[in-house]
Amino acid sequence: MLSGFFLLTNLIVFSLILLLTTESWALTTTPKTQRKAKDSASSNRMSSTKKRKFISDGLDVLQSFAALEGNPLDVHTLILGTLPSAKSYGQDLSSKEILLRGGDGHQNYGHSRNSFWNIVGSAFGFHRHKTPFGEQVRILTDQGYAVWDVLSEAKRKGSLDSNLVKGSLVPTDLPRFILDHPNLNRFVFPANSAEVFCKKDVWADWLATGKVKTNGTTTTFDEFNMDDYSCEVMIETKFWIQGGALNPETFARTNAIFGKKKAVSIIDDPAVARSYTRITTFDDSEEVDDEKNDTRRRMIELIVIPSTSPANASNRPPEKEKKWHVACYRLREPPQHYVCPGCEYHRETHDSSTTRNSNTEKHWFHDCSYLEAWKAKKKLGKKLPKKQITCKETEDDTIDPFSWYM
Repeated sequence: MLSGFFLLTNLIVFSLILLLTTESWALTTTPKTQRKAKDSASSNRMSSTKKRKFISDGLDVLQSFAALEGNPLDVHTLILGTLPSAKSYGQDLSSKEILLRGGDGHQNYGHSRNSFWNIVGSAFGFHRHKTPFGEQVRILTDQGYAVWDVLSEAKRKGSLDSNLVKGSLVPTDLPRFILDHPNLNRFVFPANSAEVFCKKDVWADWLATGKVKTNGTTTTFDEFNMDDYSCEVMIETKFWIQGGALNPETFARTNAIFGKKKAVSIIDDPAVARSYTRITTFDDSEEVDDEKNDTRRRMIELIVIPSTSPANASNRPPEKEKKWHVACYRLREPPQHYVCPGCEYHRETHDSSTTRNSNTEKHWFHDCSYLEAWKAKKKLGKKLPKKQITCKETEDDTIDPFSWYM
């Protein structure tokens, strides 16, 4: 009986040893690549979790500024950015940056190397670094342009739109802006903000249906009183873009972003396009009392132009300037006050007697035959010792008004 017990015990121990040996052999014979793949997958899952947590947690909610505008009845074009950058909030500015941007504090497109306000200046006759920001805004808005953002608030790591946190995007009330500006008929976007505009949690549904609701104010009239009250207003929007032959400067990018949206029409007929640019409303085939049904019908042209941000290195400032002048500010040629830096350089280096604004200079810098020579000179100048400021000069006097083209 005892010998049988010992025999059973030995059999159990032997079975356990055999099982452990088999598992150990399987582990040691697993291919190295397979083990590495498993380790890598585990590591990736951990790093991915950490990355998501890093982006989503601990970020402040960034908010847009109030819209820049003049008389609401004069506004015909709304220029839409995405959300102010850190520099636009006036954070960590050096004395030179403050000088280059025309002041400190909050500024739309406020990075000193963002060419937006430089381009506004070359279109309407001022140098950014010599003009206080408030005056820059007044000059632009007096021409019927307003500046705002697609987003009212969002979370973002850094200043790039690619780092906006999904689920945190809150759009500005653009339908209400349309309602309050009866002559508005154009949205102009830098390319990155147009892409944000199309996001599902921003205005994708508006682009799909052409319809959007907002809160408006209606006045009731009777013989005894006149009262204002809030009501929900439906805005039926006919979005449209100009075809390639009519707007070669910006059609490709505009069409790539908006061309396939259901509520967006592409207009190739010049006569139709001209008529559309002059109107803000459209008629529906059905006879409907818009006021009674709280419905407004509006025409909005969509235009996408290269971003003026320094992060957009694929388009150089001279190219950005021409596209903004033509597509946004509707200039058919450079304005009378415009000075081409390339021609100015050629005149200085060759002692030319040709005066500024002659017929030979009526082109944008982007089209100048001296552009590359000017760039070569500027690159060489960066290697030379900096000029010392004399007692009769200020730091403002030492700034090259054309340096932003680099």
